[in-house]
Amino acid sequence: MKNSLNSKQINTILSQGPSFKTERFSFKFLCFSPSGVGFSINKKLGSAVLRNKLKRQIRSILNNQVFNNESLQVVVRPNPIIKNINNISKDLKLFIGHVRSKHLKNQL
Repeated sequence: MKNSLNSKQINTILSQGPSFKTERFSFKFLCFSPSGVGFSINKKLGSAVLRNKLKRQIRSILNNQVFNNESLQVVVRPNPIIKNINNISKDLKLFIGHVRSKHLKNQL
């Protein structure tokens, strides 16, 4: 899949990458090329339909706002007690702002 990470890349990010947490998500990331996103989603979140919808929404936001401009690899872990996956863009915007202000300054 386009912009997906393989298991070796995910393990590297999880072991070496800094983290950022919001109310509904935990992000681990590294500023590497090629850009990509991986997920660690527990079945407690809900049905496969719900989990896949969440992945599609996150990929869409990251593809449109981040991956076209910066080299960033991200692993997203949703909190399993998310009640509503609508309006997740607020959490992703906080993450994107954090990464751009603290970690991508050197790339620009």
